[in-house]
Amino acid sequence: MLKKRLFKRIYLSVVVSALSLLAACYGRPADDLEPVGTSPLACRQTPASNIAVRWIETARENHREKLVGWCKTVGPPVVELRSDVRSPVLDSLALITWNAHVGSGEITRVVGALRTGLLTGGEPIEHFVLFLQEVFRAGDEVPLDGPEKYTTPRTQGIPPSGPRIDIVQTARRLGLSLFYVPSMRNGGPGSGTTEEDRGNAILTTIPMEDFTAIELPLEYHRRVAVAATIRGISTSGQAWTLRLCSTHLDHRSGWMRFFTSMGVNRLRQAKALSSALPEPSVAIGGDLNAWSIARMESGVDYLEDQFPQTIADDGKTTVEANYRPDRRVDRMFFRLPDSCTGHYGRLDQRFGSDHWPLLGWISLTC
Repeated sequence: MLKKRLFKRIYLSVVVSALSLLAACYGRPADDLEPVGTSPLACRQTPASNIAVRWIETARENHREKLVGWCKTVGPPVVELRSDVRSPVLDSLALITWNAHVGSGEITRVVGALRTGLLTGGEPIEHFVLFLQEVFRAGDEVPLDGPEKYTTPRTQGIPPSGPRIDIVQTARRLGLSLFYVPSMRNGGPGSGTTEEDRGNAILTTIPMEDFTAIELPLEYHRRVAVAATIRGISTSGQAWTLRLCSTHLDHRSGWMRFFTSMGVNRLRQAKALSSALPEPSVAIGGDLNAWSIARMESGVDYLEDQFPQTIADDGKTTVEANYRPDRRVDRMFFRLPDSCTGHYGRLDQRFGSDHWPLLGWISLTC
């Protein structure tokens, strides 16, 4: 029995090393990011609110044509700000990150549970931030047609209770400010009763500014992280500023670079994301799609190094997957002033999604 275990460990070690070597050989160095000025791409049109969105993209020329194709299938960003809110007086802040599974997740229930104190031991939470992935936008702003090859199969999750509501209507019903940028179309043209796109969003009770869309290195699907800044003061009168980011890394690479799917592709995207967020105070929430062997998912380790005020979470699985029940793909990362800390853990309910939400706290003054 002992010899069998030893042989198994040696075998696994050799397999992992071989896969890592193949990934390194087939991988490419991390892409440089560059700001984008005026762009004719439809997906970078100014939002209907006329609030400027700054774009940062990878500089690799041979992917520009593909990005143009992806862009033709989605609508412009959405920025909707509440005009009746002011920067709050806060010493700490609650944050939730969650993959809402394209309409399955009941965002209104999560927010209701936060506001009534059901998620915090009875203490109602007035001010908070939601980092959301796989939310959808439906309606006339999504193009009626576009290249079929740059679309994804239609995902139309059904919430456990109530109708399926897109992210714009959700934010309005909850009275929250919204920054949403689509990454890809949800289904080909005419695949549903309305056209849809899907991507990442930030919802919050706090006024946002400096809206940035970060186009990550193209691996398989187009992925756009969203970033914005919030400000406030502490109870002692100390001003604080926090950069927010919601992200979703790719689960795989193209077939010609299959071995990078084991983790090299997500490391590349993690490096690009970090480069676009140099601010001294940053909070990130996202789905990292870290499905591979832990030692090959170096993108997670890289982000933990770059955002060192992250206290390890409870380690629970964050997505339901029968073929691999221990997938811990959703994370938070914090870079904060010295002596400040951030921590997070998994909630016990999935609220209709296939992912569990994570609830985090950070200290804003130290």
